Amino acid sequence: MEKLLERNAALALYFANHKHILDMQSEKSKVMHCGDEFYALSKIGPYTFAPYMVAARDNSKFCASVISPTQTPWGEWKHSICVKHTIIISQDISGNNITEDEAHYVNGILNSSIVREYIHSTFKTNGFSLNKAHLCIPKYEMGNVRCMRISQLSKEATGNEAKREDIIALLTKEYVRLCRETKKSRII
Repeated sequence: MEKLLERNAALALYFANHKHILDMQSEKSKVMHCGDEFYALSKIGPYTFAPYMVAARDNSKFCASVISPTQTPWGEWKHSICVKHTIIISQDISGNNITEDEAHYVNGILNSSIVREYIHSTFKTNGFSLNKAHLCIPKYEMGNVRCMRISQLSKEATGNEAKREDIIALLTKEYVRLCRETKKSRII
């Protein structure tokens, strides 16, 4: 716990405050832990507390969403923590946290019809893997018109359920054009 306190005080405090919950995990979950400490978990690290992340389902119906701090009914801002059945993208391949615009860009790509159809035709519905999918996800570039357009369309689709499918069709066209114009440089 001392090393963790030095490296990531917020994470250490979270674990200490929730020890009773962590102790209630099933034996199967405990077998998958990465370490012997009471707070040993799988799929948790500094990326868990990034300001913006993209969470995608890893089973059944593939979809993604941008996760950002949320204000609670009592006025505090809290980070959601996604651990079960969730693929989390909060950093680029170099370990830098992604920005809000970049999160919407990745979200847009993952929710494009071509990517959703590819994921569903490639994997069984009980386990999707973005690492094994080898998707073309060019690094987000501020100033790149296509990157910015995908990000903007993702934001619009999120807030407009009535026009979501039409927006996703536009987003998919932008994504295909971007892939044709750029070399394959993955962020995940």
